[in-house]
Amino acid sequence: MDILYDVALRPAGFVATILGSALYVALSPATAITSLQPPHDTFKTFADFIIVNPYKFTFTRPTGDYNFPQTEK
Repeated sequence: MDILYDVALRPAGFVATILGSALYVALSPATAITSLQPPHDTFKTFADFIIVNPYKFTFTRPTGDYNFPQTEK
């Protein structure tokens, strides 16, 4: 049953990746302003949250496995 749910959620993850990419580009000027204060990793943190996590959910996670680690250690 998990695989059925996963097949239904994969397109939503793809849409989230595309929308996240567009939102990242649109909010880049605001991100640049917030990266002036230390720590200077705002671009990476924002990209990880809005682009990389949906990408990993959609393309790198095995089908039906919701416990797959999203972050690299």
